[in-house]
Formats: sequence, C-alpha cells, structure tokens
Amino acid sequence: MVDQGDIAEAITDFPAEAAEALEALQPGAAAPKTMASLAVNADSLGVDLPAFAANFIVQKGWTEEFVLAMKARGVPLDTALADGLAGRFDAVKLSGFLPRAEAFRCRVIAGEGAAQQVGSGCLIGPSLVLTAWHVVAAGSPEMNLPPKAPIKVRLSDGQERKVLSTAPYLSACTALEFASKFPKVDADFVGHNDVAVLQLESADGARLGFAELPTGSAEMGSEKDILVADFPEGRAVGWTPGRARRIPNLTARMRHDARVAAGSSGGACFNYQCELVGIHQGRWDPAKRLVPLARFLADIRDAVANDVAPPSVWSLDGTPTGGLVIGRDLFFQGVAEASRRGSRARGLRVRRRDVQRDGTAGLSFTYQLLRRVLELRPGAHRLLRIGFDMGLRDLLSALRSAAAAEGFQLPFEPPALGVRQGDTTPEAAVNDQAKALARQLNDAAGSQLLWIFFENPVSGLNEAERLALEAFVAAAVTQPALRVVLAGFETLTTPGEEFTTAGQAREANASGLIVESIGWFLTSDVEAVIRDAARSFGTELAVAVIQSEAQKAVLGLQTFNGLLGYYSQDDLRRVSERLQPILQQLKAAAGGET
Repeated sequence: MVDQGDIAEAITDFPAEAAEALEALQPGAAAPKTMASLAVNADSLGVDLPAFAANFIVQKGWTEEFVLAMKARGVPLDTALADGLAGRFDAVKLSGFLPRAEAFRCRVIAGEGAAQQVGSGCLIGPSLVLTAWHVVAAGSPEMNLPPKAPIKVRLSDGQERKVLSTAPYLSACTALEFASKFPKVDADFVGHNDVAVLQLESADGARLGFAELPTGSAEMGSEKDILVADFPEGRAVGWTPGRARRIPNLTARMRHDARVAAGSSGGACFNYQCELVGIHQGRWDPAKRLVPLARFLADIRDAVANDVAPPSVWSLDGTPTGGLVIGRDLFFQGVAEASRRGSRARGLRVRRRDVQRDGTAGLSFTYQLLRRVLELRPGAHRLLRIGFDMGLRDLLSALRSAAAAEGFQLPFEPPALGVRQGDTTPEAAVNDQAKALARQLNDAAGSQLLWIFFENPVSGLNEAERLALEAFVAAAVTQPALRVVLAGFETLTTPGEEFTTAGQAREANASGLIVESIGWFLTSDVEAVIRDAARSFGTELAVAVIQSEAQKAVLGLQTFNGLLGYYSQDDLRRVSERLQPILQQLKAAAGGET
C-alpha cells in the first residue's frame, strides 16, 4: 500500500499535479486547504512542505482518494492501488473503468434546508440513477410515503438536475433496519431491498456515461473484492476498495470492510471485474453492508432497457473537421422525446437569448443538426423546410409546395361556406385553412413522423404570415404525426405548453413544444464533445485529461455577461478550431485517419 513517504515523494516530483489533486478532494469547500496554504504552515514550523502535506493527507484519511486523483492526472502513484489491489482487480479493466466511473458517479440530495438527506448514486442509464431508498425516504417503511421532495442529483460535472416525480423503482428497507436493528433471516427481507431508481429530467447519462447492468447472473459468491463508488463527506474523489463477505444464514445483505464515510449511502459497488454487484447501504453502524444486485436486478432490468439514450452526434459527419456540435444536449433530448409516438412534446422552439447579437448562424446550423439526427433512424421520419425568404410569402401555399416536392399528394380542399376569404375575419379564415392542411399532412405522413422546420426570416414576418404561422402551429400540435421546429420567431405566440426539459413533457397533461435557448455554451459542453469523440474512436479519457483539454480550448475567451464558465456562441468557431488537433490525435491513436 502507499505510505506517507510515497505521497511525499510524489508531491516532490509532481508539484503541480499534487496541488490540483489536493483541491479536487475538497469540492465546494469555502476555504479548501491548498498546497500554498500548507506551505505557509510548513514554513512556520520549519518543516519540508512535501512531508508536511503528506502527513496532512494521511491524517485526513485521504490516502486512497489522493492516489486516484493523482492517477487521473497521469501520475503513476498507482503502485498504491496496485499494492492494495494486487491480484484482486483486473488491472486492464480497472485502468479503463476508473475514468468512466469518475464521470457516472453522482450525489443525491433529498429535501430542503436542515432536513436534507444526502447520499451517493450512480447513473445506470441515460436518465436513471441508482441509490439507496433510505436516502430519499420521507419516513419509515410502514408510513408508505412518496420520496422526500424535492430530489436533486448533483452530477460529476457539478450540474444539478431535478428528479421526475414518478420513480421507476422503489423498495424500502425493513422496519427493523430503519429502527437500527437487523433482521436475522432472509424471510424478513422479502420485498425490502433499500433501493431506489430515480429518473432525471434530462438524459445526462448519454453525455457522462453510465454503469451497465450485467447481462447474466449478478451473484457474488461467498467472498468478493469490491470498489465502492461514493462521495464520502461530499469529496469529489471517492473510490474505496474493500472486501464483501456473506452474513451467516443471509443472502439479502452482505458485510464489507471498505472505509466509507458519511454521504456514501447508495454508492455503487463493483467487483474485481469492474461489474456492478450492488449498492452500499450505509447509515447503520457498526457493520457496513451492501445490498446485492441479485436481489433486485430482475425488478429494474426492464426500466433500464427502456431508458434509451437520445440519438446525438458530436460532429455533423463524425470527423474532427465536420462541424462540431457543442452545447446542444437539450436539442437532442427534445428531438428524442418528440419522436415518441404519443408524446406531449410536438416539436421544439429554438430561441436566441439575444436576438440582436446572436444573428442566425445557430438557427441555420439547427436545420443541419435536425436533418442529421433524423437520418439516424432512416424511414422513421420525413422533413420539410420552410423559409419565408424564398420569394413565396404565402405560408400555407409554401407548405403545400414543399410537401408536393417531397412526394406528398395533398388535393386542394376549397374552404367551406362561411370561412372563405371575405366571409369572415382573416384570422378565422386562415385558422380553418390551417386546420385542414394540418389534417391532410398528418394523414399523408402515415406511419412516419413528419417534421416541419420553419426558418426565421431575416426581414421578419408580415401580419399575414404571422397569422398563418400561428394558425398552422396551433393546428399541427394537435395532430399525432406532425412535429414542428421553430428556429427563431422569438415574438411569435404559440399555443399549448412550453417545456424547458424533456422530462417536463413526459409528465405533462397537454401538448406543446420543448424550448431550447441558444446563445451561450459551457465549459462542460466542450468537455462533452471531447469525451464523446474519444468514445466514438474507442478510447476512454480520464476526467482530468478532458477538463484540461477543455480549458485549453476556452483559454482567453471572454465570459458571457461575466458568468464564470459561460461563453458566447460567437466563440464556437474558435473553440472548434482549437479542439480539432486533439480530436485528430485521438482518432489517429485509435487507428483512424487524421
């Protein structure tokens, strides 16, 4: 195992990496201990800084976390883990697994204020989080209450997500466990697994990755080496090795000796093959226990199988120079949700945060992106593009012409008496025509979904166009096979609901459009492109490497309205150009052409 001397030597040889690793162990701390602050203390005592810092890390109980944080920064202090896990964990699998698992671990926060309960969790699907039931419980098992609201999940990149009100799976702990007692026989645990599977409002697992369920049996045997992926006391690095053992006469729980700390309840447990085998139960001293995955695997398998990642691309053509897609997660999720038959989401509104400054570049790119995503499911979708600057200013006629060009046969239906032009108000006349056209398009779509992309005119809409567009959108969102995408049109009034996440649409009672606002992007969006590109080339990068490359890509850029970590859409081209060399290197290393 790594000792204090090994740590001191690593700090001496790799001072910059050691300083970063130390701060990584204290996320969110108001005044984290840094190497600089420790240097002041060491100097006042006349002590060598590496020795002083190493002692500090050991006394805090951060040895294993520091080892892993250094490894993520490319420092082979890993003989520490190698000694502790020698012959126990598959070294090849471990090296590829740890970077992924750093990304898919998360924290679960239930309730508000002093009543908050905090635990650990693990993404097990694009939008599913596995944790312990008692982390989100509002009361004892006998009370049979819904989970404690609100529930938030803090992801590994620091972003927080709400959890949908309906959990795919909840199984309480036993009443005896809740009372800090322990049942003696398996029969007492029937139906009580102390497990919760929560659904996020967005599919962040598609971006961060997730732990896969085993395809076969999840049985652990009588004694197994494990790693617990947790957030002990809120620290960002939490990899705790240990060994799980059977409890005599029981299969519903196992003991383990991993050195976990407060906040670890619900942390995922992995075996020596880096396979998910259970969750850390926590909470009840003195014994540390885990709930074997075999107890509830069959109960959650369908929910996980149905949690499908939204189709997405990191580049329009899958190459580093083919148009990088940065910061459009909600677009992908919106298209995926709207693609479900019966979804309340009937399309998207793509709005510019600053109409005067943002221009139309992002809107034009949106059409290319939509077309590319729909192409991922050939035969399932059709797409029409309607631009108001094409010379044909009659919207409904333009729609008919575009549909005819795509092979749709829409016979002209004369308006009924009383709703013809001149018989009634312009609004009533165009509403009736729009309803008839939407109905015809819906019928013509058949088993496919017909997407209609409306492109914002540079010169703006005249009054007749505005009335026609509002009328058609109102009619289209009531038709089950039609999907509308509005790119721009910030002043347009649209009917129905407006959803800010795909999850809101999933729980809605009325139809509407998912709203995506463009104009800025985050550092984490740049990280996601690097991560997704690397995975497409068959490579997993450590979190620290991804963060480092992303920081290089945004170095020196002006922040958006002074918001830390936010950058203007105007800088997307520059960021893309900066990313191309590292992405080309990754592709070349994977055996592809540069």
